[in-house]
Parts: sequence; structure tokens; C-alpha cells
Amino acid sequence: MKKAHCILALSVLSIVITSLFAAALASNGAGTIWTSDSPDPSAPAKQQFELGDTVYIHWKGFLLEEPITINHTSGSPDLEFHVIGSSDITSAVDFTPTVTGKYSVMVGFMPVCQFEMHHFFVIPEVLFGSLGAVGAASAAGLAYYRHKRR
Repeated sequence: MKKAHCILALSVLSIVITSLFAAALASNGAGTIWTSDSPDPSAPAKQQFELGDTVYIHWKGFLLEEPITINHTSGSPDLEFHVIGSSDITSAVDFTPTVTGKYSVMVGFMPVCQFEMHHFFVIPEVLFGSLGAVGAASAAGLAYYRHKRR
């Protein structure tokens, strides 16, 4: 019976030590990465950008130096840099994509963040556009009425 208690105690002790070690590694070594449209780290995170916008990649909480790569969906790396270990300091790097599509921010070989670049065509709404449309429709109706009347 003593032998079984010793084995049980050693098993529990090894599980506790392994759990504490894993939790310490996860909390100290893993940082966070997010994207925004402002160099200010308190700006809200954003994943949708228009073509030509500057994307700021922020990071915090990395203890070791880590390679960061930004890849387009085509697979080619667009930007590569290294995060210098800093537990409390928030840093950022700016990036201006020139191609629409999805981009992945990768730490080593693991994608941790994604953002998209869009291009929108907008027709501005002005008073003259509305009046022009009403005038064109009225002229077409008047021409049809005169043609039918003959």
C-alpha cells in the first residue's frame, strides 16, 4: 500500500510541475499581435482596410526575439521583420499594401492575424446628379409623347 501511495504522489507532483511549467511558458513567451489604422496602440483593432491605407501591426508581450512575416494570399512575403523581446512595451510597424486581397501576419510559421485590403468605387451623390436624372427621364418621356402624338 505504501508503494501505491508513493507512485500516486509522484504522479500528481509531476502533473502539477508540468502544468505550472507549461502555464509559465505560455504566459511569459506568447505575445499578442493586432492590426489597426493608427500608430496609437490604444486604437481599436481593425481587419478591413482600403487600398492605399497604412496598416499598423502592433505587438506586445514577446519575451524572445521572433521573426514576423506578412504574406499575401499569393504566398509571397511582402514584409519581414523581427520582434525584439519586450514584456510590457507595445511596439508597431507600418505597412502599406499595394495589392487587394487577404494578408496573413505570421510569427515564425504560424499565422496569428489576418487583414483584408479592398478597393471601392463610390459615385458621389450630389444635387445636380439627381436633378440631371429627373431631367433626362422627363425629356425621354416628352420625346416619346410627341412621337406617339404624331
